Amino acid sequence: LTQSTTARMLLLAALTYRPTRTPLRSCQLAPYMQQPQEVPAEGGEVLLVATGLAQTFDGQRYPFRDIELSLARGAKVGLVGSNGVGKSSLLKVLVGADAPERGSVKLSRDVQLAYVEQDPTLPDGALAEEFFYGSELPGFAALREFSAAAAEVEAGGGEGVAARLQRASDAMDASGAWALESEMRKLCERLNVRSLLRSEATSLSGGQRKRLALAAALLAKPDVLLLDEPTNHLDISGIGWLEAEISSLRDTAVLLVTHDRAFLSAVAREIVELHGSSLWRHRGSYEDFLEAKQARLEAQGQQAAAARNLYRRELAWVRKQPKARESKSKSRLERFEGLAATVAAAPPPPQAVELEAGMQRLGTSVLRFEAASCTRGKRNVLSGFSYDFSRGDRIGLVGPNGAGKSSFLLAVLQQLPLEGGRVVAGETVVYGHYSQEGLQVDDGEKRVLAFVREAVADGHEAQRGEGGRLGGDEAERRAGQLLRQFLFPQHRWATPVGQLSGGERRRLQLLSVLAKEPNVLLLDEPTNDLDLDTLAVLEDFLLAFQGVLVVVSHDRYFVDKASSQLVERSTASPEQAPGTCPQVCLQLFVLGGDGDVRRWPDSFTRWVEWKRLQDKQRVTGSTRDQQRAAAAPSAPPPPAAPPQPQASEPAAGKALSAFEERRLASLEGELAALGDAEAALQQRINTFDAARDGYSDLQDWTAELETLQAKVADTEERWLALAERA
Repeated sequence: LTQSTTARMLLLAALTYRPTRTPLRSCQLAPYMQQPQEVPAEGGEVLLVATGLAQTFDGQRYPFRDIELSLARGAKVGLVGSNGVGKSSLLKVLVGADAPERGSVKLSRDVQLAYVEQDPTLPDGALAEEFFYGSELPGFAALREFSAAAAEVEAGGGEGVAARLQRASDAMDASGAWALESEMRKLCERLNVRSLLRSEATSLSGGQRKRLALAAALLAKPDVLLLDEPTNHLDISGIGWLEAEISSLRDTAVLLVTHDRAFLSAVAREIVELHGSSLWRHRGSYEDFLEAKQARLEAQGQQAAAARNLYRRELAWVRKQPKARESKSKSRLERFEGLAATVAAAPPPPQAVELEAGMQRLGTSVLRFEAASCTRGKRNVLSGFSYDFSRGDRIGLVGPNGAGKSSFLLAVLQQLPLEGGRVVAGETVVYGHYSQEGLQVDDGEKRVLAFVREAVADGHEAQRGEGGRLGGDEAERRAGQLLRQFLFPQHRWATPVGQLSGGERRRLQLLSVLAKEPNVLLLDEPTNDLDLDTLAVLEDFLLAFQGVLVVVSHDRYFVDKASSQLVERSTASPEQAPGTCPQVCLQLFVLGGDGDVRRWPDSFTRWVEWKRLQDKQRVTGSTRDQQRAAAAPSAPPPPAAPPQPQASEPAAGKALSAFEERRLASLEGELAALGDAEAALQQRINTFDAARDGYSDLQDWTAELETLQAKVADTEERWLALAERA
């Protein structure tokens, strides 16, 4: 259509508009813009149906209102939305933990539902094993009783303990719970929580409780699984394992809230966005969702702009009309009132957090580690580590859980005592530390504005020394500015900090760190609980940040973007082979947990690929060694007695010829040589150093190893065929 035709159609639509209770966002638009009356997930049999759900905590603001949602068997759905929009609240309503203001949630007959909340807890005094034994699902009652009886036996219980254990064992037999116990043990070992089962839940960290709750939910094999930020507190190998686990749940409907875009892309086949109190459905991957959302918002903006333009023209007409003519234009005035209601109901233009890359001046001397060694508990964090941080360094810390990444940050802050060497910080260094533990507030009733005002004043005083503290009016003005930048609406400024959502508390924590205008920024899992829009803006802020940045994160997208830095080929490390350092490199420190810190001058994603390949080769090599050991016993078997001839049995295998005997001896020599070559190549792969060897070398070695292993397998088969007849 031409622009003039489109304008006439919009004008006609406005003049014939009749007001209804349906807001502007529900008008009939293109398919990707429609707010469906029901948002079904792809899959088979419908297991859960939510109808007309609405929730409010003050009677005025609604996280969601009159929404419809259904989950079908096998569906994998990602739920996204801004911090504080109500994603966790919706999950709690769906699972029955909270009652909605109105609406209903119905489950099909015999459907089992499991839920892992953002911060799982148990009652005071409860043991961590209650994450498993507290379930009402089949088999768990028998497992709970057997565990209690076994614990009583171990404690040297009195009379009747043996009988109780026997009854519990019989119940385990009857319910088939032995397989459940075995699977529980495997899950706990995989998530590194098996040793925590007999600990009091209140003594565990948030990450430990989260992994226990996740293991219990997966063990239950429910029909419907609801997950709130499941990747928090998992290392990269754990996230990869969880991706595979969820993808393998063919008969389970999964609805998950996550900030991890790589995880979301790998798992979800449909994205549902909670926006403006409504649900919006987007079929396909996370990338498809981004494209569709952009088109939806652009079309919504165009439609809202057209409605506002028509409203302004109608308003001008109304103001020009003499009172005597009002009766003759009653119908048009009614249409104007309806148009005004439409404009008022239109959602505001989308906003984003705007972060300014403010920082204190940073001198030429920044931070230097000189042969630093330190431990934390029984863990060796650093062993003779040396590095000279420079302005503009962007470093990602990676490694498995427990490798000491958070402890490394404490060493940078000089809060971890050194056992050798030293750490030297420049006089102009101002630290900003975003802790993994989250926002620490002594008084949960403190209002948001008061909290930020204190953070601003403290930061200003720390920068300028005594007498540099901001006055009350100036601190409040700056605090209000920061709150608006971080998208805290003014009606939330008086909210107690303890009542903020998990994502809002994380955003407030980030605000309090950046209020100091640090020039050395240490971020420990900053992506946990932040919404996707805030993450994108934080990434852009970090790219503009001119100080030193050290990031601990398992979010591949975030680390790849946040730790990127321009490295001239002429300034590449002498350890790097010529041509192995691309123009844009990533500076990663890989912590192995033994005090060793290796530099990886490439992306986090490439390191993950290399690590998975290395793990695969290690398993393959171990399996091959076991097969070889089984095929070639260390001592020859004793000679067997000559078999007695049987009339109906075939004759024994023909003895080896002289040529075959020589061939057998030759094959044994070949196997020994191939084994040595395989071990040497495997050792080269295991000790791969990207700064020295280059990624292409690793690919060549891997291909060579696969060829060599195939040759070993073929040679072993020929050796076995002859050895059985020898």
